[in-house]
Amino acid sequence: MLSLKRGLLIATSLLMFSPLLSSPIVSFLQLEEVSAVSENTADSLMSLGDTLNVEQADMTKQLLGAQDVTPENIIRIDGTTVNKYLNDGSTASTQVFSSAYIQGQDENYGVRVQIVTPQNITLVSPMTYQNAAITAGAKDVLVRVATVVEVTGEGALAGVYALLDKSGYTLKQEDIQVADKEIKVIQNIKKNVTINDYTINQMMTNIKIQVIQQINQTTNISNEQLNLIVINNLQQYNIDAELNNDLLQQLLEYAKSFSETDAAQTEETIKQLEISIIGSNWPEILATQEGNMTAQQALKLDQPDYSDPSVYHPIIPALLNTLNDRFSQGEDYITDIYSHTFIVETMLPQLSQVEKDALNYIRTVIYQVQASHDEARLLRGKEEGIQVRPIKQDWLRALNQAAQFRQDPALNEMVSRIAIATGHAPEVFSYSEWIQFDSRFMTSIRNFGGVNSGTVGHYEIDINTLEVYDAGALATGEPMAPTFDFSGIYGVAVENNAIQAPVPSVYEVPEETEFFDEDDEIVSVEELPEMGPEETQTESELSEEVPTESTEETSGESTESISTESTKESTEVPTEESSEVLTEPAVESSTEVPVEASNDKLQVELPSFNSSWRDVLTASKNEVVMTTEDILEFERTDLSDSNIYHPIIAKFYDDFTTQVTNRRSVQELVSHTFVFEEITPEIKPEERAALNQLRWFAFQYFLNEFEDQREPAFDQHKIPYREELLHRLDAHETLIKDANMKEIYNLISQTTGYSMQAYATHNTLLELDEQVYQEFSFWFDQVGGAEYALFSYHFETGSVGTRGIGTENINTVQPLDFNNLYNVSVQNNYQPSSSIQITAEAQQKLDEIKAAKEAEASSEEPVVEPEPEPESEPVVEEEWISPPVIIEPEPTPEPTPEPTPEPTPEPEPTPEPEVSEEELPLVTDSE
Repeated sequence: MLSLKRGLLIATSLLMFSPLLSSPIVSFLQLEEVSAVSENTADSLMSLGDTLNVEQADMTKQLLGAQDVTPENIIRIDGTTVNKYLNDGSTASTQVFSSAYIQGQDENYGVRVQIVTPQNITLVSPMTYQNAAITAGAKDVLVRVATVVEVTGEGALAGVYALLDKSGYTLKQEDIQVADKEIKVIQNIKKNVTINDYTINQMMTNIKIQVIQQINQTTNISNEQLNLIVINNLQQYNIDAELNNDLLQQLLEYAKSFSETDAAQTEETIKQLEISIIGSNWPEILATQEGNMTAQQALKLDQPDYSDPSVYHPIIPALLNTLNDRFSQGEDYITDIYSHTFIVETMLPQLSQVEKDALNYIRTVIYQVQASHDEARLLRGKEEGIQVRPIKQDWLRALNQAAQFRQDPALNEMVSRIAIATGHAPEVFSYSEWIQFDSRFMTSIRNFGGVNSGTVGHYEIDINTLEVYDAGALATGEPMAPTFDFSGIYGVAVENNAIQAPVPSVYEVPEETEFFDEDDEIVSVEELPEMGPEETQTESELSEEVPTESTEETSGESTESISTESTKESTEVPTEESSEVLTEPAVESSTEVPVEASNDKLQVELPSFNSSWRDVLTASKNEVVMTTEDILEFERTDLSDSNIYHPIIAKFYDDFTTQVTNRRSVQELVSHTFVFEEITPEIKPEERAALNQLRWFAFQYFLNEFEDQREPAFDQHKIPYREELLHRLDAHETLIKDANMKEIYNLISQTTGYSMQAYATHNTLLELDEQVYQEFSFWFDQVGGAEYALFSYHFETGSVGTRGIGTENINTVQPLDFNNLYNVSVQNNYQPSSSIQITAEAQQKLDEIKAAKEAEASSEEPVVEPEPEPESEPVVEEEWISPPVIIEPEPTPEPTPEPTPEPTPEPEPTPEPEVSEEELPLVTDSE
């Protein structure tokens, strides 16, 4: 106990006293919504590349979100301007396309850079822009960079300097040259050393911070001290052995030059660097975590006091208190609190370092407790044949995903909006399977990790309004609240200070493998994957902004003005491929497949089938790899060994080849494979692989024959067939989380042979003839018209029935008989986890039916009761009724003259109102 506590306190001390630890780049899209900092930065300013034509300039303004910038706040950047700031030899004939936008922000905002078109900026990265701008003296400013043509990006960098100059910053030419030298040093190191952009910029940031700290301590810094700072950082980032003397000298000269800039003379620069680049250090803290503790041990920790509202936002102690409450109550689910720490950091980017340290402490406690379940998770995964990683690895994978999202500003903005609305942070949950419908993008959010993996939900975002919708509640048409309700859980409101960033109307989500590979193994920060050395360039090539060859595809109009010579030069400009993405080498496809993955006749590379069906689909693309003829000719694995394969599997394959012309039969066969797997819990890995291959063949068959004609079920959006199949798996996983509904569905599925994993499925409560059923509709993959089958579970009898579309008669179901269909017997070894109980909704419906019956019965009695009453007093009633004749005039057409003589007798019969009230029903009855 003591050692665990001590280890955690050591980690906490690292948080509080190590501001120089490397950490992920601060998201340049998670920006505060704040006003301008002062008069000289109050207006938004924009620079436009002078080579842009009118149409390109308008598109650039749209990309930058700068349509409202007034003409006097727009400056044109040509080659002469580039040379003025970068001193790179550019001339008036140099073509400049990249453009920039800056907007002053409140204090503690930092320098945030948003490259709106990262695919078109091939040389200068966001972090490099940040570092260079801070070196030149910028502070508390938002910078956006965009270009409609693929270029190296120096034009925008010169534009940033020109805009800072125009907005009132005191920019010294010497400091700008040092910033430019910094860019060149970074590029030269990246070309010759296996290091990625993230790591090199972190190292440069740490060198600058340590130089500033030394200068502020002693008012000057010696060459020996500079050398020590540089060497220590090279060793810290493990690149000292790869750096040759020339590169080392360049780095030392840069450090010396930086120490002489105005930025190096003030600690304000440290603050800007920490806010803009250093961040909260959580990835490195997580990577160094060792050991674990139980929830009860966590409760005994001497925890910090975060109650001072002048130091900590109230949500921070609320998060910690809620965590402790969960521990005290023995609750295992604390992932939501971990996720909410990141949502808080996104919504409150102005948090101090002390507050970020507090959030990291909470994350550390959560990790230590969650890590105590690793052994049980790994054992369960082994028992279920599921790949399960240690929780640290899953958490690092999630952080890696978030870092990759930040490489695509538009995608990151959409993810941030969804996260803020739902509370599901991309640092914790998987965002995948992006699908676009016009201006809306839908994504699936899942848990990371093996046995705990599963769908959390499906959400859509409209890029025109940036409103978020729950895809499960789209029928309402109502967007979700834009911010997560922290007060509902923690009793503390959290203001949303995240600034909107533009999402271009022409935006398309990249292929998922470009920003997240589900199979990537994630390493710690010290082991971040490295980029290979790039081709060497001359200094003039680095500084000249020329479009690359892809310009011909992106902008035909601009290509015409580019000479053959410049186009040739452009091919030498390297493109940083995912330079800031914390990625790893692609995982090689597995060759350990029980079922043959290749064939001598067909040169087809198939996915690995020896994992789950979801993994097979995820690894596939929605494109034809094999024609139907190829599938039929494919030489399959020998499935005759009954010691390995159940005989039904070979029969499945036989029937597939004979029924391949009938889509409904193929879909039914695929459904039977899932039912077989459900009732055979002891299924072998080889059998599962064989079933997955057959399902994949069916997937290819549908893509070949019906994808163009296929129509969606339930009048939903049509989505690619692969995504449709994944959504069916999601729906199944979501339903079986309810133990009772799981058993209802399994009974229907095993009785009928219809599986949610093979059909688009909808279930609802059905009332027919005062009987209550849980009904499932299984929709066939449609090619014109709606086709589906209806099956229901009767809560009172426990039987499964079926009814025709549009009918109200429940008929008996003929149970699934594998022997009758395939001439092979299959034993049902499924063991229900619990007996089926009537659902609360069904019970409520039954109660309503019973209450309606009772009300109907009681409503008939009052009609009979009034009849005996008049018989008890017939004489009195007639005496009182005959003089006033109130009812009799009604049949006659002239009742109005009669009431006029009535006023005179009114004083006499004072009791008349009482009697007439009593007898009015009687008179009516008599009529």
